[in-house]
Amino acid sequence: MTLRAFIIGLLSVAVLCSVVYFNDYVLRQTPLIGSHVPVGVYGTALLFLITVNPLLHRFRPGWALTAPELALILSMTGVACAIPGAGLMKQFGPTLMMPHHHLKTLPGWHEYEVLNLVPKHLLADPGENQEALGGFIQGLERPAKPFSLSDIPWSSWTSALAFWIPLILVLWVALLTLSFIFHKQWSENEQVAYPIIQIINSLLPGADGKISPVIRNRYFLIGAGLVFLIHINNFAVTQFPDLIEIKIRIDLRKLLQVFPREFEEGGGMGGLLNFRMHFLVIGIAYFLSRDVGLSLAVGPVLYGFVGGILGIYGISVRGTGIYEYNFFLVFGAYLGLFVAILYAGRHFYAQVVHNAFLGSRTKRANSPEPIWAARIFLASVLIFILLLASTGLDWQLAVIYTSILFITFTVMSRILAETGFFTLQPPGSEAGILLGIFGAQRLGPQVIAQMGLFTSVLRLFPREALMPYIVNGLKLLENRRVALGKGALCFGAALIFGLMVALPVTFYWQYARGTEVMHSSALGSHSRIPFDYALQVRQWLEAQGLLAGAENLQGWARFLPLSPSPSHMFSLFLAFSLVLLFAWIRLRYPRFPLHPVLFAIWIAGASMRVALSFFLGFLIRELILKFGGHSAYERARPLMIGLASGELLAAAILCLFGFAQYLITGTGPRYYSILPW
Repeated sequence: MTLRAFIIGLLSVAVLCSVVYFNDYVLRQTPLIGSHVPVGVYGTALLFLITVNPLLHRFRPGWALTAPELALILSMTGVACAIPGAGLMKQFGPTLMMPHHHLKTLPGWHEYEVLNLVPKHLLADPGENQEALGGFIQGLERPAKPFSLSDIPWSSWTSALAFWIPLILVLWVALLTLSFIFHKQWSENEQVAYPIIQIINSLLPGADGKISPVIRNRYFLIGAGLVFLIHINNFAVTQFPDLIEIKIRIDLRKLLQVFPREFEEGGGMGGLLNFRMHFLVIGIAYFLSRDVGLSLAVGPVLYGFVGGILGIYGISVRGTGIYEYNFFLVFGAYLGLFVAILYAGRHFYAQVVHNAFLGSRTKRANSPEPIWAARIFLASVLIFILLLASTGLDWQLAVIYTSILFITFTVMSRILAETGFFTLQPPGSEAGILLGIFGAQRLGPQVIAQMGLFTSVLRLFPREALMPYIVNGLKLLENRRVALGKGALCFGAALIFGLMVALPVTFYWQYARGTEVMHSSALGSHSRIPFDYALQVRQWLEAQGLLAGAENLQGWARFLPLSPSPSHMFSLFLAFSLVLLFAWIRLRYPRFPLHPVLFAIWIAGASMRVALSFFLGFLIRELILKFGGHSAYERARPLMIGLASGELLAAAILCLFGFAQYLITGTGPRYYSILPW
């Protein structure tokens, strides 16, 4: 690790955080982030590795970046991907400002004064400043009046930022230290695959500093070139319709006509059968174990059939609103996987805890990094809980909310590390889960509104959550022998610097162009979710005559007696039991063909979109191993890396083309999506 790499890493973070919102909501191109395989990082890095770095190595060898330097730069920029897009800034402003707009336009909100359910400092405060709210919706930029950062009504955001920024920073510290602990167990003791990092690591320069042997391999060039040309051609078709499109989408939804309409509605099989080949997914699937690859392929199919058959008989597995059964099926699976994760590493985690808080149990103690990570994690979690409790939320509920939040992020990170499933978007919310466990009369509308607001800001779109980026970044540093402790400090610097850049830049575009023009979700359900659900709970309690009692409950009084929803609890414990059952079977019978991750991914819409691509990658891998053996499998690796790289490269180049077209013509190209998200 060098100072040069650290500085370039920070500059890369600044560029990324400056352009993501512009790319996604002004140009409306393929998202630069969008998932845990961000085009803006890996795609542009691949372009650099193919063009710029080899030239530097040839003509100015001292200027060329080495593999460890590139690993640090990519990891720092990757971690910062949690900031400018859907990980935080996309919903941050709308969630805190738009409720004031809804209060004026929705009669139910005004009648029940729903904004009084949360402390005033949790939301932006437009006050009498018409530009604070009106400008946020319609934009303040005018042809004769250039807009600048100083024109943003910062005074309306002061109190909200004073609460949310410390909360976010403390959460990031906790996730960073927790990632450090889990990564050491997963990478060193369990030898988890990290398939995405296998691909990225293989593209970095060799020990001699020259271009990677994989990139020079003819099979790589064939795979990458083929996929690249397909996407460039199909993008050209969107601009010039007379050209011939190369079909990579197969619509098999007509097969559903033999079933009743309720079958498709119950299981969502339409999304599965409207199949598009995602070459990145096919390439990742090649590096997965047999049970993982098969589970990712058959999980959504299994859910589609089960949900469809139940739908025919009038039984919905979806539910409605905050009470969707899907939420509890997914959380039950996540809870089961979390238990399995702790069990698999129980000796290591117990030793870390003992050495961190009770002193070394043996002469051969753990390395100091996990020990200090555990101490910092505990301190940051306590501060996080205190900040939540300072808003009036019972500390007991703050502890439970925090636990669910960290369970979700930990399991997502493990799924990414083991499966490479980079578009994971688990449905549900902490408020919904607790509502099903406690019952509406034990929580009341105020708790629902507060927890819903926390979730809307901190994890509304977990497909860009921070912890999976950190875990992948640590693995890349480890592969290139970069000290993880120093790397973690660089990650912290990248996050702070990224927030300093992304927050004013995002506010600039939102106030300059207006969120009404930029993205309609700001005026739609996303910024209404916490208060809409709280209003539903309030109206139900009021109709039952239970509102006064629910509003007066505090602390331990909420716990007895609980009034959980039996059907939702059944969904939770069913998924929890199935995960533990499959985990136990895999321990007893190592050749068992399915992995318990099946139950964590089988519901998400993203799983439907990529299931058949995972199946193709799985099928290619199995056929090569069966008929060619391990040597053929190794020879085909560059080809599969090429398929994945070609898609990333095409996405990056088309984004750059969109920027260039906008600078020249003032308009962006027509939308063409490459990666699933």
